Amino acid sequence: QADGDEAVFHRAHLRRRTRERPELRARVVRAPADIVRPLWRDDPFDDPGDHLVVTDLAAGGRRLEDVVAATIAREVDLARPPWDAHLVTGLDGGRWALILSAHHVLADGAAGALLLSALVDGAIPPPAARAAPASSPRPLRTALRTVVRPELPPLPVAGPLSRHRAWRCLTMPTDELVARAHEQGCTAGDVFLAVLAGAYREHLAELGSDLVPLRVLVP
Repeated sequence: QADGDEAVFHRAHLRRRTRERPELRARVVRAPADIVRPLWRDDPFDDPGDHLVVTDLAAGGRRLEDVVAATIAREVDLARPPWDAHLVTGLDGGRWALILSAHHVLADGAAGALLLSALVDGAIPPPAARAAPASSPRPLRTALRTVVRPELPPLPVAGPLSRHRAWRCLTMPTDELVARAHEQGCTAGDVFLAVLAGAYREHLAELGSDLVPLRVLVP
């Protein structure tokens, strides 16, 4: 990890940007036994600079894939604003990478991309003030209800999740992706899902698993 002038500069930069992003300064506060909905509360003692880790690949001999896997394997600490940033330097050609890890309660995929852009270049305006969830007690039926999940087929990838994570990156030109979509009369998102489904099918075949229909929910 780099703890010199470069890390000091980036932590100062992060502190400046988070002044314009109130959602990055708030943490989740839960009531005992969750008798009321969790609330967002500003954390005046939190230092945004403490959320940044700086790693120099050239100094440690690690790969970017390893750093990403280790970052996403860590659980987000809900005792403070639920996000972390990992700056990875020393990539080929003088490049660098910024990994933003945030709890889903803070941002989904699209909102996370906007948040990352705001931290990097500040071009995205901050969102409107977020209203706190209602503080009235939850109905008993809501607290005690059981979510019925459909029974999954016996697949080797359908077991309990472990803490181990692996990350790989495949780069595809956007123009090529859009061109393939036009050829098939579908959207670029459809092509992306087809690529994932094909890779998943090949993985199951390599494991010797039966290829059974598997439904996927994509919001």
